[in-house]
Amino acid sequence: MIKILFLGNNSEESRRALKILQRYSSNIYCIDRCEKIKEFPEYDLGIGFLYIYKIPKEQLDKTWINFHPATLPNYGGRNLAYHAIMNQAKVFGGTIHYMSEEFDEGDIIECKTFPIEDSDTAGDLVSKSYEVLLELFEKYADSISQNVLPDSFKQDSTTYYPKQKIDDFINIRKDQEIKIKAVTVNGKYYAKIKAGGIVFNLIPEGEQ
Repeated sequence: MIKILFLGNNSEESRRALKILQRYSSNIYCIDRCEKIKEFPEYDLGIGFLYIYKIPKEQLDKTWINFHPATLPNYGGRNLAYHAIMNQAKVFGGTIHYMSEEFDEGDIIECKTFPIEDSDTAGDLVSKSYEVLLELFEKYADSISQNVLPDSFKQDSTTYYPKQKIDDFINIRKDQEIKIKAVTVNGKYYAKIKAGGIVFNLIPEGEQ
């Protein structure tokens, strides 16, 4: 039985993935925390599930499989749900792929998508993509644990979004600013806006 190194991110989803893997293998070394791994144990095959750090080049002489919370090759990198909504994309999803030296550019095993609804926020897309990844994990965990590696295909050209600070401040017109102040009674009433069929309360900073 091969020894599997599982790298997660200390989330509920990575713990769920680990439980799935444990149904098929008892030879797992798990590191499930949100930090860069400096020392690697002995292992035969690596799995990254929502693990955000780059695997060192010297570790890639072994097979590494990554579960990426977005569709590849269109959305590699960071803040991908944000970019999908800003691009007015029609679909989003999750991808299982082999790791290579470059982030999110390895050969794709499978990309599973879902339609983006008008009411979807970035948080909705993230949650849905995690569920897609768990479905893919369930599908491939048995064969991976037996070192029966799935077929794959090369990415054409990966669109990569680097880590960046997102400006979340939305500028409004003067008349809108006046209306917001006019209908706000702190602690009781708040101005509202509607976007994608969702009503958002505009709560002053410090009251959250």
